[in-house]
Amino acid sequence: MLRPAGRVVADLDPPGTGSGYRLLRLHDARGRRSPSLPWAHVSVDDIAALAGGAGMRTATITSHPRPGTHEDAGQARRWFAVLTADA
Repeated sequence: MLRPAGRVVADLDPPGTGSGYRLLRLHDARGRRSPSLPWAHVSVDDIAALAGGAGMRTATITSHPRPGTHEDAGQARRWFAVLTADA
């Protein structure tokens, strides 16, 4: 749920990796597993179109080095987008 002037912060896959979904199961410390659930992964390349389809726009896209890495390559970085309601 999102309030009318709210923002979404999305953790993205690197450019060039494609988007889609896969089925995942969550596991807790006791070894219990959830039922399978669809989990989306969205690349930087696809976020603007997906946001637009949801009535939102991409306000910013940023990347940050992954912990323990010093490379400036796309795969060694974490990518994020801030989405806002389309005006």
